[in-house]
Order: sequence, then structure tokens, then C-alpha cells
Amino acid sequence: MPEDSPSIDHLEWLISARGETNQTALKLLKLFEDHREQLKKYPFSVQAQELLAIAFSLWRAVFLADRKGKAELKADHAEQFLRKMLVDNAISFAQDRSWKEWAFNYYMGDARLRLGDLERFWEDMKPKNLQPPEGKRSSKERWILLQTAFNTAVEHFGEDLTQKSKSKRKS
Repeated sequence: MPEDSPSIDHLEWLISARGETNQTALKLLKLFEDHREQLKKYPFSVQAQELLAIAFSLWRAVFLADRKGKAELKADHAEQFLRKMLVDNAISFAQDRSWKEWAFNYYMGDARLRLGDLERFWEDMKPKNLQPPEGKRSSKERWILLQTAFNTAVEHFGEDLTQKSKSKRKS
């Protein structure tokens, strides 16, 4: 097995986790289809865009979670990523994978910040709720915490859209 190949245990987790994100993203897509007109108006337009960005970040991060989490590797990977971006003016999944120590944290940070931004709509998206407790900060545990919050946010979004649709029909 090549040095950077994920273990079978990690692949089992990754495939299951990827499925979770895909299932939640599918729910989001159904909401997009069912509420096209509402999604063109505030606040739903903002929420839809944020939720899509979160879906992408979690979907990408899950592929990068088999990292070591060492500070020196993060610094090295950050420099290599930046150099590639500046020299080639392009970044692909292959580069994300090569420099996953930095890239994983980027995607997770993006998802966490965007989920926290949704607090203005749904109180349980408070940034403090999106930080894992001490001793529970492995890549997988961090990903699971944010995936759970993403599931909750999509549920809130669906409830709000449905409630707005019902109130429109009554008017």
C-alpha cells in the first residue's frame, strides 16, 4: 500500500460520511426544486447560497480527513499550496489531496464559519456549538460535528420554506 493511501477503516468511514453529506445535499436540492421562486428572495436566497457552500466544503473535507494533524505539516502544506496557486494559477483536487493538512482545515473552517453565520436565522447555529470540546478534535470528530449541524440547518431551511409556502397559500 502506498504511504499516502487511506486505510480500509478510513475508506469505510469516508464512504459512509460522503453518503451522509450527499443525502443532506440531496434534501437541499429538493428544496431548491420545490421552492424556486422563494429562493430568489431574502432571506432564503442567502440561506440557500450558504447551505450550498457548506455542502461543498463538507463534501470536499471528508476526502481529506485522513491527515496527521501536525503543525509542521500544516505549515509546509500551506506554503506548497500557496506556491502552486501563484505559479500555476490553478488548484485541483489532486493538490487538495497532496496538501490535505492545510486543505482539510480550510474546508472545515469555511463550513464552520458559514454555519455560524446562519445563527442570525437559527439560534442553534451559534459558533460555540460548532467547536468540538477538548479531547474530541480529531478530523473525523470535527467533521461529524459540522455535518450534524449542516443536517440541522437544512432541516430548519426546509421548515422555514414550507411555513412560508403555507402562509402564502392562506393569504
